[in-house]
Amino acid sequence: MRGSDFFNAMMDHFGIAAVDVIEGQWETTNPDWSANLDAFNRITGSNSITEAAAAAQTPTGMYAARRGYTKVTIVIANPIGARGKYTEVLVQFRK
Repeated sequence: MRGSDFFNAMMDHFGIAAVDVIEGQWETTNPDWSANLDAFNRITGSNSITEAAAAAQTPTGMYAARRGYTKVTIVIANPIGARGKYTEVLVQFRK
């Protein structure tokens, strides 16, 4: 299943009114599920925008923004300060 299809199915199932926060846990543990972490690392490694702005440009960030979830909080980004080489990111998208 494509990520966008999964995201849309999740949002349609729960309903936008029931979803306060969309949380993404991006890690290197499963290479098959690395699209968001890969994008986050590519963006943070190539320019000086904030980690939150980089997260907004990932696939999940763009899906969330289309539904109005544009407030981005980076909860974890490890190793700290490893722009372009993060191995674990926990991000939250809110309205």
